[in-house]
Amino acid sequence: MKEAGWTVRIMVRYILLQIPGTALLVLILIQLRNWFDLPAWSAWGLVVISVAKDVILFPFVWRAYDWDRQGETHLMVGKRGTIEKGEAVWVKEMQGLTLLVRPYKKSNE
Repeated sequence: MKEAGWTVRIMVRYILLQIPGTALLVLILIQLRNWFDLPAWSAWGLVVISVAKDVILFPFVWRAYDWDRQGETHLMVGKRGTIEKGEAVWVKEMQGLTLLVRPYKKSNE
């Protein structure tokens, strides 16, 4: 199964969720400039570094912002596995983070 890549919707969602953190950083830097006479270039440099960090991390974290593919979260249902006792099982369903399994028999396939 080929995995679809990120979409514009995912990128916009990511950007919109980064705005509050960046705005808070700008507000803190404005206050620091008032208190400590912080040079403008260093404040803008920190903002640029923060934005660059978000751009660099996007390819690694975009899947966390892909809320539209809810059906693909249960990919383990129907898979076979082995539990601690060495017993073969197959995953019947998922409830949250809990897998409900049944003993595996050839007739389960």
